[in-house]
Amino acid sequence: MGTLTRLLSYGKRYWFQFGIAFSSMILAGFISLFPPWVVKITVDGLNMPNDHGRIFLLPKQLKVWIGSPSMSIHVDELLKLIPILIVSAYFLDGLLRFIHQFFIKYIGISTVRDIRNDLHEHLQKLSLSQVTKETSGSYVSRVTNDLVAVQSWVAETITTIFNDSSKAIFLFTWLFSVNWSLTLTAGVVIPLFVIPVVNLAKRLRKLSRKGQENIGHLSGYIQESLQNLKLVQAYNLEPIRDKQFQSKNSKLFSTLKKTIMIEAMISPITGLVGACGVAFVFWCGMKSVASTQITLGDFSSYFLSTVLLYEPIKRISRVWSTLQQALGASERVFEILDLKPSLHVEIGYKGIDSKQSLQKGHILFKSIYFSYPSSRDILKNINLEINPNEKVALVGPSGVGKTTLVSLIPRFYDPSEGSIEIGGIDIKAMDLHRLRSQVSLVIQEQVLFNCSVKENILFGKSSATEKEMIEAAKKAHVIEFVEKLQDGFDTIVGEQGMKLSGGQRQRIALARAFLKDAPILILDEPTSHLDNESEKYIQEAINELVKNRTVIIIAHRQSTIDSVDKVITLEDGEIKSISLQEQVVLH
Repeated sequence: MGTLTRLLSYGKRYWFQFGIAFSSMILAGFISLFPPWVVKITVDGLNMPNDHGRIFLLPKQLKVWIGSPSMSIHVDELLKLIPILIVSAYFLDGLLRFIHQFFIKYIGISTVRDIRNDLHEHLQKLSLSQVTKETSGSYVSRVTNDLVAVQSWVAETITTIFNDSSKAIFLFTWLFSVNWSLTLTAGVVIPLFVIPVVNLAKRLRKLSRKGQENIGHLSGYIQESLQNLKLVQAYNLEPIRDKQFQSKNSKLFSTLKKTIMIEAMISPITGLVGACGVAFVFWCGMKSVASTQITLGDFSSYFLSTVLLYEPIKRISRVWSTLQQALGASERVFEILDLKPSLHVEIGYKGIDSKQSLQKGHILFKSIYFSYPSSRDILKNINLEINPNEKVALVGPSGVGKTTLVSLIPRFYDPSEGSIEIGGIDIKAMDLHRLRSQVSLVIQEQVLFNCSVKENILFGKSSATEKEMIEAAKKAHVIEFVEKLQDGFDTIVGEQGMKLSGGQRQRIALARAFLKDAPILILDEPTSHLDNESEKYIQEAINELVKNRTVIIIAHRQSTIDSVDKVITLEDGEIKSISLQEQVVLH
């Protein structure tokens, strides 16, 4: 399906609003005939002999076709009627313009809203390996900047196409009725508008896409700078980061400069072609008046209609360039929507018949190999069985694959080879939402959403009652600090929870895990980098949380493994040993 077709398919949902807008544009196009009609009858009236009292209201050609005296009016009546008609026509024209602009722009923002919703929903279905191929800023740019270009196209282009096309058709019909031979001759100018614009528009489409990509890179860089502001300031990296930013910004500037140069060329080219067309019409029209083929009123009306026709045709020709820019932006959006999630149910087992089998928490790793794109194997030949309610610690040097191994359980990634079973069922055969509902994850750097404490806890179980939420907060020792906050549980925690301390963020994450109450719990060194008081609270919460669950702990400290049943030591991506807790001493 073409990019334009896909864009229009979103607009089909709003056919009723489009019908109203289209009807109003047609009527507005008809009203555009009013100025040349007034000029015709006024000039003819002024040039009429005094003994003749009536003016025919339509051009000479239409008079031949219709020939009805009822289509004429007395001069005195006309003088009284014209002021009323002028006011009425412009009032109606303004009303119709309001209607079609409102509904077309409504369709534009509605279409962009629908695409943006689909894009956000689709992004969350992609695996981490797919999402991490680009910066987060690039994705943000596609959801925001690219779709703004699409919205601008819908609002501007569709309005121009239908509004100006209806005007052009009615004006062309009027010209044809005044002098059909001159109109056909002058019509050869129209292709001269289109040809140069189409050629320039092709370049605009490429530049538009490149410009949107540059904006994405720039957005990602700014986001990265803000997220790592402490590091930048601590290491005096401001000059380096500024220089790199200026380089990226210069690339965007260069692309935009080429874009505005091409856009600026379109208007003079169409202006010159239009001027030639108007000059040709004037010359031919005066010859027709001199030979009495048409009246002076008809010529005046014809010439004014030609001038009025010039602007709609000029705008329609420019629309092509706007369309190409919107298509360039749309292609980047649809590239994401066309990405098929790499994680899906592969064996055809659509659900889990027995929730109980999962709740036992039996986990089996069979010959697991894993590597990130363009890297060596991170995990090699991992064979491991974790029994229900067993507490297991993963130890080993940094980068040995501990976090990667536990990330395979909720299918953040899929292994390159091998399989993982939970409760005797291959996890690739399980519905992803159902699988992940059975796993709670608490990591070192807990990232909270920029909303209230209450909402962050309820992410563990959105259907939980207020009582259940408060009970989870008590178990995680959140209640001790949240009561001191000005707004209590309604306190907004800030972006990534930065308004709270590390220990407070960790306790909220534990409260979330308590509320979720999943049979499998993964802890990635949750007590590291904490002060003694925070560590005490969190360790107490963890001791309560691990009861009656299968627990996997990524450990770097001896105190973390004191309560586990066995310790798995990883080295070079392989299991070096499986030992009882009392046999392992961490250094």
